[in-house]
Amino acid sequence: MVVAVMTLMPQTVRAEESGVESRRKELLWHLAGAPAYFFLSLNFHEGSHALAGMALGYEVEAYKPYPHFAKLDDGSEQFVGGAVHLKDPIDSAHLAFISIAPMLTDILVFTAADLSLSYIETDSHAVPFILNAGMLYVWADFVGGLISIFFDHGDLKRFGDESGVPPALTFGVGCALAYVGFVRILDRQKQFILGTRDDATSGRAMIAPLYHRGEAIGLSYSFRF
Repeated sequence: MVVAVMTLMPQTVRAEESGVESRRKELLWHLAGAPAYFFLSLNFHEGSHALAGMALGYEVEAYKPYPHFAKLDDGSEQFVGGAVHLKDPIDSAHLAFISIAPMLTDILVFTAADLSLSYIETDSHAVPFILNAGMLYVWADFVGGLISIFFDHGDLKRFGDESGVPPALTFGVGCALAYVGFVRILDRQKQFILGTRDDATSGRAMIAPLYHRGEAIGLSYSFRF
């Protein structure tokens, strides 16, 4: 019996090592698909501008989700990652919302992807796709939006100009969210590569009564991930 255990243990270790190596190779294949993920991210970004404009009743005149040189109002050209042209005139409040729409989309997609990974087995082939398309490249787009505050025609700069929200506030909140996102990506990558997940960090949702001075006044909803 002891001999059998001693014989099986190296095989088990090799199997675990093989599983880790397999996941690493799969992740590398997805990283090699960077161009496809990049253009998918561009469509998320420019599509958010377009959908926000359409939701507010504006007509989309041009949709260009790819890098190109765009002609500015002063006649000069600037290299941009993508562009959406809406029919003028556009109300200031509407323009502010349209400008920040991609960053709001990034937050929603990232959160949904992170939560979904709490309920998917780490050896699933869907994990690296969700990790890349739903978290890594979405996070990169969000960081790009933060950097745009330093450019005259950047989305976040335009949002501040049209909404009146102090740039320091939006940039500070954005940096805090970007940091949280970075930590979550590292954690999800570690879980996928090692093939383990701490049950204490798995998604848990709970609905409980909400009390005030001994009286039930409603329900509270909480979750952790």
